[in-house]
Amino acid sequence: TIIAKAIVDDRMIDLPISPIFWKLCLGSQMSIFDYKDLDTTEGQNIFKMLAEFQILSSQAEAIQKESITKNLTEEQTQKMLAELKTSDKMAVDDYFQAFTLPAPYEHVELLQNGAEIGVNLENAQDYVDLVLHYSFHETVKI
Repeated sequence: TIIAKAIVDDRMIDLPISPIFWKLCLGSQMSIFDYKDLDTTEGQNIFKMLAEFQILSSQAEAIQKESITKNLTEEQTQKMLAELKTSDKMAVDDYFQAFTLPAPYEHVELLQNGAEIGVNLENAQDYVDLVLHYSFHETVKI
């Protein structure tokens, strides 16, 4: 109530509010770059993994579109997709990540039976979207 009154009256109050929380309150669209501020792991490993999954997913989508326009064979397309690697020279499958939150919260499933569903190149973008949704929206509800 105090914050709402201060906003309506355009008054300044000295109250430390997280920039991420403030963006959520204002209804701003959250992105993977906002997750960077949440990632407290050394070297921001979770953010890096999610960002690379998102990049590889976009590249895979571009390859799929290119294969249609250039009439590439399934074998050629699969070869191009197999060459997609992270900066650590790993494929998405090499992370052995399930549809759970990254460590140390891997007990939280993002989908029903998420611990049994592996993240791969085809569903990497879905995984990133679910991690971001859970981190920014579902955790606020708890």
